[in-house]
Amino acid sequence: MNAALSIVLLATGAFVGTNLDNLLALSGQLAATERSRHRRIIDGQVAATVVLLGISALAGVAFATIPGRLLGLLGLVPIGLGVRAGVLLVRRRPDDRSMPAAAGLVTSFLVTLAIGADNVAVYLPVLATGTMVAAIACLLIWLLLDLVLVVVAAWLGRHPATERVVARIGPTALPVLYVVIGVAVLLRAGTLTG
Repeated sequence: MNAALSIVLLATGAFVGTNLDNLLALSGQLAATERSRHRRIIDGQVAATVVLLGISALAGVAFATIPGRLLGLLGLVPIGLGVRAGVLLVRRRPDDRSMPAAAGLVTSFLVTLAIGADNVAVYLPVLATGTMVAAIACLLIWLLLDLVLVVVAAWLGRHPATERVVARIGPTALPVLYVVIGVAVLLRAGTLTG
């Protein structure tokens, strides 16, 4: 097989295998938030991806020595955001059906970082076992694929069927989504079982 094709396939497989959670989280944030805030949410997603790629590229040795269970503590971030959004829901007026302001650039950035520990864990060996050219190619492919993920998530988050589901389950969707993401991060990293 051609070396360039194998790099593309490896990078694509690594991205797809580690970003389904990002797609669901970003789609959920977009669906549960008014459209005027979508740009900030997308900016947070892309910024966090750039940070994760930078960590993968520059700090591989340091992360290789940190147990995955410890990295799983990042799951506490979306849990905290979900609890905060839940508290805002409880405190609001009974006739207020709007979503709490729990989704924006910082929230999206933090959620993407929290669920990105598995990305770093997969990206590190891919980058470490190839040439510099292959590593740069992988980083560019991952950045490009993240932009594709944003487009797909935006389509899903704005799709009428998604909007109907969000309207039906009401403003509790975002806090529940964040808590579920946080618990999933803790469980996947083995933080709660080890």
